Amino acid sequence: MRLQERDKLLLLVTQNVDGLHHKAGSDPTRLVEIHGNTRRAMCLECDWRDDIEVVVDRVRAGETDPRCLVCGGILKSATISFGQSLVEDDLARAQAAAE
Repeated sequence: MRLQERDKLLLLVTQNVDGLHHKAGSDPTRLVEIHGNTRRAMCLECDWRDDIEVVVDRVRAGETDPRCLVCGGILKSATISFGQSLVEDDLARAQAAAE
């Protein structure tokens, strides 16, 4: 946080998926969670993404395996799973900051 407050932090790239950098107050525009995060949900078939609580609320309401309401695809946390590619934009931002 001190580096950010002194405007010395160009970009924070983390492998953490727990959202602690957000909770600590890191500027989301200067943060790349290279392996995604567990606070968001995503569809494996289309570009749908939202807060994970949207999906959790559906499960609490009785849906055993909620599907994407846009395309019917499989929903999961917005973390990078084995075999999934990293997000191109995240990689590009990390590389540009490193250069």
